[in-house]
Amino acid sequence: MKLAHYQLAHITDYINAQNICYTDIRHELTDHIASAVEHKITEEGLSFAEAFSDSIEQVDCTAIQRNKLINETLALWKTMGRNAIDLLNGYRLLMLMLIACATSLTYFSGMSAENLENWFSTGINVLIMIPVIACLLDRKLKPYKQSYFMSSVVGLYLMVQIIISLKTFVFDNLIDSSLIIQTIFFSIVLFVISLGFQLISKSYLRVKNYTVS
Repeated sequence: MKLAHYQLAHITDYINAQNICYTDIRHELTDHIASAVEHKITEEGLSFAEAFSDSIEQVDCTAIQRNKLINETLALWKTMGRNAIDLLNGYRLLMLMLIACATSLTYFSGMSAENLENWFSTGINVLIMIPVIACLLDRKLKPYKQSYFMSSVVGLYLMVQIIISLKTFVFDNLIDSSLIIQTIFFSIVLFVISLGFQLISKSYLRVKNYTVS
């Protein structure tokens, strides 16, 4: 049985009242509840009101949103890990070499290890904020309304912060900081950021294609 327009509108209004931030999750929840209601009406002979009440009792919208964001972030990290390991893919190896060469130039710049760390830390914080600022300024496509896009942006930010925290609270306490260590570390971080930017770009294209279609 197909639901009537006003019944679908009732489900949509319910979902919109659940503080779900992302358009794609709202659509998925609407489809999920509508399918459950149709099934209960057809198979169990319930009225729309009864089927709707039973269906929403079985769905925790907030938990679904939270779990989806967590799963998408973990999926991003796994993909970045696979891409980082798969250095035999020519362009990734070339990208790592170019980043290493660029950061190695700072090794011969005459800066102290402390100044080098401050310079790179500022640069990294600026880099990882670029996708955040860019998506907020994109008022046409509004990619910040899509969970998969924001998961890629937040996932990159969290991964970089975790790596920096590990260095600060673990490696810096075990190994004396030096120019060469700083150079290697920041080469790795910049490589991770470049991988993250590639995945964010793919998520943006997905938003663009979905909006156009």
